Amino acid sequence: MKTRCSKCRTNFCFEGICPFCGNRLVPETNSWRGLQITIGVCIALAVGAAFAFSILLGPQRLRPERSGVRSPRIVAPRNEPSPQKGVARQQGDASQKIYNVGVAPPVRNILEEHPLSLADMAKIRNLFLNRQFETLSRMADDIQKTFRTDPQYEYKIDEFFYVFYAPVADYERLLNEWVKAKPADFAPYLARAFFFERMAWHGRGYAYASKTSRKRFEQMHFYFREAATDARAALAINPNLLPAYLTRLDIVMTDGPEADQPDSGEHMFGGKPAIDAIYREAKSRFPDSFLLYFRMLVSKLPRWGGSYREAEKIAMDGYRHIHENPAFYVLFGEIYSDQAHVMNENHENRKALVLMDKAISYGDFYDFFQRRAYIYYDLKEYDKALKDLDRGIQLRPHTPELYRIKADVLFSKGDLKGALDMITFMETQFPGDGNVGQWRAWAAGTLVNESGPLFKTDLEQAAAKLSLALEVKPDYGDAYYWRGVAYSKLHKTDLARADLEQAIKSNPRDFKAYQMLDYLLSADRKWDEMLGNLNGFLALEPNNADAYFERAHTYWGKGDLKNAYSDLNHACALGNKKACVMLKGRHP
Repeated sequence: MKTRCSKCRTNFCFEGICPFCGNRLVPETNSWRGLQITIGVCIALAVGAAFAFSILLGPQRLRPERSGVRSPRIVAPRNEPSPQKGVARQQGDASQKIYNVGVAPPVRNILEEHPLSLADMAKIRNLFLNRQFETLSRMADDIQKTFRTDPQYEYKIDEFFYVFYAPVADYERLLNEWVKAKPADFAPYLARAFFFERMAWHGRGYAYASKTSRKRFEQMHFYFREAATDARAALAINPNLLPAYLTRLDIVMTDGPEADQPDSGEHMFGGKPAIDAIYREAKSRFPDSFLLYFRMLVSKLPRWGGSYREAEKIAMDGYRHIHENPAFYVLFGEIYSDQAHVMNENHENRKALVLMDKAISYGDFYDFFQRRAYIYYDLKEYDKALKDLDRGIQLRPHTPELYRIKADVLFSKGDLKGALDMITFMETQFPGDGNVGQWRAWAAGTLVNESGPLFKTDLEQAAAKLSLALEVKPDYGDAYYWRGVAYSKLHKTDLARADLEQAIKSNPRDFKAYQMLDYLLSADRKWDEMLGNLNGFLALEPNNADAYFERAHTYWGKGDLKNAYSDLNHACALGNKKACVMLKGRHP
């Protein structure tokens, strides 16, 4: 039986912390073992649920990871662990009671936002690419001054720098030029901080920690430190830069206090004290900043090691400024939204929808519509998902995740053109966004999977489905291979050969493509061409037993018995059992 919190009767999990009130389990004398068992059970349940979920999804349900709950930037992928110190934890038991906040929703929606438009962001990007550094610095300074006179403009100053939150190869060189050209301006340092923060995630990747190499972690740590250094440099020039504080909060939350290069001992006692110290410092300068309170509230959620009670304390802290900034109502909605996220992860989607309705009652926040859209997507209620996504895009058009999810929904509805339009739009508006490549790989892979059953019933339809996969991802080697197989069965030999050659070009280590191409070439006794292909493969993989076995057949067909037996010996020595049998007297 799980141990329950004495205050609210909720199951403990995650190091003996109650996810609702934050109460800690105090073990009785000599009961540390019991606490270990409690934690072990929680972890086992979480792993078991994830394993069961992966079985239910199967290979055709693969899709790009969901993004985090940053506004407007991404903290970490929703389904992945945090890279190091502040490991994002899911709430332990989705069937537990709901945490209800103590503030009622507003009577009417009175939120006011002033985000930059996509056209504004494109203009900033073009100025940057054309090295118009003087104009960029002046624009940043003007937006910063506007924000200081009207806090409702906090979105614009953050989104100005979000333009540079992209792992584009040329950006670092251009940012260095900007810093060199305008060393006394805060803008180039803060822009480079945003770039380095994005590069930290790009370097780390989005796989689980167990599947992430040490080198990737080192890249992440390096770029986080570089980002923090530049954020501090910007603050040294202008101490009233809200985005610089938001960046520092993100870095400490995900990589620990060391990455922020703290200048006081208080920061060195762990992630939470460091986050709290930055928050207090920022709050003294921006007492009515919604983005600041929202970012801090996220750091207090259970999946970041806190509790909903701690999160509500942050929301109540912001509620004191509700008359100056009505957006603070959203903070209370986020607590319901996060619980809906947990329900969604545990496949309790109808309960999740109820919680999302509660969240939205606190304000039309773009992320609420994004989350509810994903729940509708999981329920295959695609039209409702699209309606929510369109509302989210209307509220925050610069958020790439909204367009990516919309592409998912349109693809699942069978509207491939609409889905591709979304992805093409993302490629234009959000250069370097990794979700685009992931989406194309997922969609193309799904179409390849869907072509499988058609090989038994309708080869022409199978080839057509594979053609769609190549429309989505023109360099997808598997699609070329399987379409080549389909064309071969349809006796369209020239088309089959062209596709198999393209499959090899896309993936020179795809041995099955060499085998299939050899099969077609052998019909025309093109032994030298076959040998050229296999020689190329063996240059890449010199210890591939199957490739030596395949080349032995080719030499045999050509009549070169000496080389045929030589390759059979190589294949047998490397573990190919068929080659060993043939060396005992059977014809290859």
